[in-house]
Amino acid sequence: MAPAKKPPKGRTSIKGVSRKKTQFQREAVSNEKKAHPADIAWMKPFKLELRTLWVEHLQSQLRAHQESRSTDKFKLEAPSRATLIAWLTNAWENLSSGTLASGFRKLAIPTDKRKFTVESRLVQEDNIATLVQKLERLDIAEEVGNDFGLESH
Repeated sequence: MAPAKKPPKGRTSIKGVSRKKTQFQREAVSNEKKAHPADIAWMKPFKLELRTLWVEHLQSQLRAHQESRSTDKFKLEAPSRATLIAWLTNAWENLSSGTLASGFRKLAIPTDKRKFTVESRLVQEDNIATLVQKLERLDIAEEVGNDFGLESH
């Protein structure tokens, strides 16, 4: 077997991926530093919201265990994928447009000042429900069951 070729300067390859001729470019440290203020503007409130939801999840499980007066050892249940997606969606939706614009301003990227009408939540939910029904009919999606902490519709 021939020795692996060294990737071009400024690029790196990952074993197994380079055989497919896929290359990953390293991000220059200077670019990371430039993006840091925007990262703080967005990620701090985003992570705070996720952390709050996680703590509520833990407290809910602990409260349910205590109220059951069970003598069994408390066992923490990890949130399901559906719960995590709901948390991520909620955290993203709770980021205000002002927060996002602030991050772009810190990067000196001009922001769009146009106003867009937001569809009502009910219209969005109807559109999503219709899409899911179509995907289920095509056997592309299926019901995965109930999830701890989420209401089923």
